[in-house]
Amino acid sequence: MAQEIPAHAQRPPRARPAAKADRNPLQHPWWFAALAVAQAAIGVAALTRQGNTTLAEGLVAAVALSLSFDNAVIAGGKRLERGRWLTPLGQCRYLLHLVITPMLLPLAVLIGQRAGVGIGPGTVATSWLLTGLWIAAGLWVSFRHLALRMVAEGQVTFQKNNSRHGQPWIVLPYGLLVVVILLIGAMSPSGPVRVALVGGSMAMLVSEALAERWGRSISNLGEMVLLVCLAKAVAQLQI
Repeated sequence: MAQEIPAHAQRPPRARPAAKADRNPLQHPWWFAALAVAQAAIGVAALTRQGNTTLAEGLVAAVALSLSFDNAVIAGGKRLERGRWLTPLGQCRYLLHLVITPMLLPLAVLIGQRAGVGIGPGTVATSWLLTGLWIAAGLWVSFRHLALRMVAEGQVTFQKNNSRHGQPWIVLPYGLLVVVILLIGAMSPSGPVRVALVGGSMAMLVSEALAERWGRSISNLGEMVLLVCLAKAVAQLQI
C-alpha cells in the first residue's frame, strides 16, 4: 500500500498562468526583487522626510512597504515553495492587500483636499468610513474563503486566490478606487498633482488589462507607477 502523504506536506494545487507570461522577460525574480527594494526605499523615505510623519506620509509608507513585501515574496517564490513557506507568506500577502489597499481611498481624498478640489471634512470622514467597511467586507468575504493556488509564470512562482466567493462584487471596489483617483486628479487645479494622479491611475488600469495575458510583472509595474505618483503628489503638496 502506498504511503499517504500528510496534508501539510502536499503542494497546493496549480492555477493557470497568464497566456503569454513565458514570453515576458520581466517575469523573473530580479524584476520583483528590484520592485521590492524600490518600494521599501519609498516607504522609508516617506517616514523620514519630515521630523513628524504626517497621516498622508504614513499612508504612503504603509502602501509602499506592503507592496515591497508582496514583491519580495514573489521574487523568492521558488525557494519559498521548496521550504513550504510560500503558503503562509501568501496568506500574509493577501491579508496585507485586503487591509492596506483600501487606504488608498482616504489618501487620494486627502491629496484632493489639499490640492483644492473642493473636498470638505465630511468627505474625508466618509472616505475613512467606507475604507473601514471595505476592509471588514474583504476580510469577511475574501479572507475567510481564501483558496490559494500555485502559479508558475515565466521564471517566478507565486500564489493567487482562486476562490470565486463573492465575485465579482468583492473586486469591483478596486476598479472604482482607481477611477476615483483618476477623477480627483482630473479635477485638481494643480498641474503637477493632476498629471501625477491621472498618469498613475491610467498606468494602473492599462497594466491590469495587459497583465491578464502578459503576467503579474505588468500589473506590479502599474502598482509601482501609481505609488510613485501618489508619493510625488504628497511631497508636492507637503502633506
